[in-house]
Amino acid sequence: MKDNKDDLLCPSAPLTKESYLFGVLNEQAEVQYLDSVVPVTEELLAGFQHIEQPEKHFRFTMTCGKDKCAQWDNNKCSVGSAIQKAEIKEINTKPARCGIRKACRWYSQEGLAACVLCKYVVTDASI
Repeated sequence: MKDNKDDLLCPSAPLTKESYLFGVLNEQAEVQYLDSVVPVTEELLAGFQHIEQPEKHFRFTMTCGKDKCAQWDNNKCSVGSAIQKAEIKEINTKPARCGIRKACRWYSQEGLAACVLCKYVVTDASI
């Protein structure tokens, strides 16, 4: 995974050949993070073909697209900013273990508050 500040990772990316699987949504629609990040191989990509909008069931990551992404606004990720401002009681709790935190755009931009709320974000595959 990336460690360069210019190559930060989007923690809510679409499923592509360039993405990595790093979480699964549980029955409460919260992300449960995998112990390690899994590259999306051709076989894994084929396995997701039968699932309508896999991004609503799994969390993928890939290099942040910055200004190529519809969520990029004012030189930062607007999703990261929005979740940091959300009012959720858990804001002072410890974030879950995450395989991308060191290279995560939201963490880099907003700190641990974004990590605590990250598990509630579900990607809209139409973005």
